[in-house]
Amino acid sequence: MSPSPLIIGHRGASRFAPENTLAAFRLALAVGADGVEFDVRLTRDGVPIIIHDDNLKRTGVTPSRVADLSVAELQEIDVGTWFRIEGFATERVPTLEQLFELFSPTDSLLYLEMKSEPSERDRLAQACVEKINTSSLKERIIVECFDLSALATVKSLDPSIR
Repeated sequence: MSPSPLIIGHRGASRFAPENTLAAFRLALAVGADGVEFDVRLTRDGVPIIIHDDNLKRTGVTPSRVADLSVAELQEIDVGTWFRIEGFATERVPTLEQLFELFSPTDSLLYLEMKSEPSERDRLAQACVEKINTSSLKERIIVECFDLSALATVKSLDPSIR
């Protein structure tokens, strides 16, 4: 007998809250999702943050590139006002650490998708592995990426990461 299908919130509950924000992830938890998928990029200062696009044209109020901003600069930017439902103007780009803190008391699965330019691949893989290994969530995290070299880098850094 095969296991039941899982309900995974793509970028959180992104139909009802701005994608890849803590509000979207909280809502996914509230509606009973088994887990969430989210995108990780690096800031200029090397902090892994949760955002899909390489810039803020679509979800922020600036055309700035994510890789050109520090985590402090990014967390000043409103990434909720663009959303079609009001009430999310206080949403900011969360760090990977903040997302892990949110999910720590749960049993949810976490599908971490690495997003990077080839020149940033190793830095992003290293930063993600470090955060995974300092969290209590390692057994519930699945790393994914379109770049097979990035996945190979993760495995070379820690073969126990899925």
